[in-house]
Amino acid sequence: MGAACCAAENDGSVAPLAEIMKDLPAPSPTGDTYERFECSLPFNRITIANFERAVNDARPDKPAGEGGEIEKEDFVTFQSLRSSLTTNAWKDLTVGDSPLHKLLSSKEFQVNGGEIEGRISVESLLVMGLLHCAGKPEEKAKTLYCVLQDGGFDDHAQISASDKDLVPVFQKFCAFVTKEIFDLAANEGGIVCMYEKTEVDKMLKKDTVEELREEQWLDCIYGTQSRLDNDLWVAKVKKEAKWIFSAKEMRTRIFALAEVQVKH
Repeated sequence: MGAACCAAENDGSVAPLAEIMKDLPAPSPTGDTYERFECSLPFNRITIANFERAVNDARPDKPAGEGGEIEKEDFVTFQSLRSSLTTNAWKDLTVGDSPLHKLLSSKEFQVNGGEIEGRISVESLLVMGLLHCAGKPEEKAKTLYCVLQDGGFDDHAQISASDKDLVPVFQKFCAFVTKEIFDLAANEGGIVCMYEKTEVDKMLKKDTVEELREEQWLDCIYGTQSRLDNDLWVAKVKKEAKWIFSAKEMRTRIFALAEVQVKH
């Protein structure tokens, strides 16, 4: 994944992140049971632009290549992320028994399912940010582009409907608005899960996710085309397919396709 390319570099023309970082007002806990729980998470207290920048600032450098070029790892640690996200909303990042720490310690957020403990996936963080951070659809579309395309806008003029990263990334979007939030709300929010395992499995089964991805999301972006120029792709996503950035809208569509009755 190529998310680092979209973050502004601190070359002196951009204010240091610490100088502009501040918590947005806490959102009002309205909506259904899971919307209210999601409002309690700190992702809602930051813009997607600042969140992406903070995540990329927290990425350690890879060992220098043969040509001496420096690349970033695809993970952050709790401590490095806290060093970038310094505001009060993120104070629980390094508190081991906090809901935030437990969420980011889960298999879905750990690189390779937690093969090496404490490595938080940059891709997973940005997907969660795209669902919950503040920001205009165009800003989020550009961040999503860089999650999908290694090298981002600098290295690519177009993006394919069959991009190799779309399937696993879209799966994460679906998991984060269903199973992952159900589990976290049950374990940390005292919210008894209203759905049987068989129902949750139906929400995330291959056919359900594939139909949502191919027939609802990709079709409204690409139509009969297989590739789009970057500008057109961003324009299509921000207008026709921005519902991917709404946890509520994603859940609504998943429940309908899985034919699971909404109980929350």
